[in-house]
Amino acid sequence: MAKYFISHSEKDKEYADKFVDFLRLGFEINRKDIFCSSYSGCNITKGEDFVKYIKEKLDNTNIVFALISYNFIESAFCIAELGASWNAEKNVLPILLDENIKYSQITALFEHISTSKVTDKNDLMDIAEVLKKDNSDINIPNLNSKLDKFITDIIMLQGETKEPSVIDYAEYKKKEEENKKLKEIINSLKSTIKEKDTEIAEIKTLKDKQELKKYEIEKNKDFIEEFKQKCQNFTHLLSNYPKFVQYMIYKYACGESITYREVHDKCLDNEANDALEKKLIEDTGSGYFLNHTSIKTKAILDELENFKAYTANLPSDVENYVNDNFGLEIDITDKDFWNECFNRYFGY
Repeated sequence: MAKYFISHSEKDKEYADKFVDFLRLGFEINRKDIFCSSYSGCNITKGEDFVKYIKEKLDNTNIVFALISYNFIESAFCIAELGASWNAEKNVLPILLDENIKYSQITALFEHISTSKVTDKNDLMDIAEVLKKDNSDINIPNLNSKLDKFITDIIMLQGETKEPSVIDYAEYKKKEEENKKLKEIINSLKSTIKEKDTEIAEIKTLKDKQELKKYEIEKNKDFIEEFKQKCQNFTHLLSNYPKFVQYMIYKYACGESITYREVHDKCLDNEANDALEKKLIEDTGSGYFLNHTSIKTKAILDELENFKAYTANLPSDVENYVNDNFGLEIDITDKDFWNECFNRYFGY
């Protein structure tokens, strides 16, 4: 599921495309982690429940970027997406595409939320900080140049954009009625969620804690078994490498190298030299790092990336299972996790 949700009017698709490229190139965010919504471009089939569809897309979303323009304000679907985002208590970051929009025109939408201007470099740097806090793994190389290019692309688009058309009173009343109906749907959805929360609270008070835990494990039995199998597969691949190289694979997962001093102090010189000869590691000039370009390490690194992607979207009950049984978080940078789940103890 996507982590970042971009809400925009279909009429602003070109701006949205530039923003998606900015997230991908500026922060190296995977395209599959971005869901880009539009007025009629969400691939919603005719007759499908719009609010339910958006809620499903928002379930695993961390941040909602709202690209605000006159087109956005006039779009009933965009306003509905905002309502669903607030209802799901998501972090909404409004970005003004048109700096001519007056604050009074968006006060009702973002009364307690500050907005960012799409061509303001300082505002975009603030967004970069929010993304970094949300995901410390995000890489932002050469961000300054990426910011400059993005702003230049947006300014060029703004030069091509026509002034928004003024709708007549009848069309305005029609839109107003659509908004009213969508707000009624959102309020109804809020009421349903509140009822479900009450039911869950009642179930937890009626069920014995141990019985409830047993139920949660049984409900997620397939996910738990799949997790165990993934661990076994990775463990099997690890066993094909010398113990020192296994340690270097762990260090690679942490984004770290091992210094000459550390190798010498731990009496690992022979193991390091052997790994160097086999081109499993490389000399960085200050220490050693796993040779990620070698065909000999490709299989294990592919499996490491697959495992990392797999654990990013695990059901919470699977995470609870690992926590309860091993006293651990699912974290590939934790030595104890490798010890318990990959059967590898690094006692260096």
